[in-house]
Amino acid sequence: MNKMTKAANFYKKLDPETVSRSAVDATGKPYPVLHMGLAK
Repeated sequence: MNKMTKAANFYKKLDPETVSRSAVDATGKPYPVLHMGLAK
């Protein structure tokens, strides 16, 4: 997910973990992406 969106704030309420980060999105554009997963 793009870390600059309202969606990031929504998911923070679910207390997810950042699994990994990418400097570019799926199309190769320079939009940082956080790959999230729920804590176990």
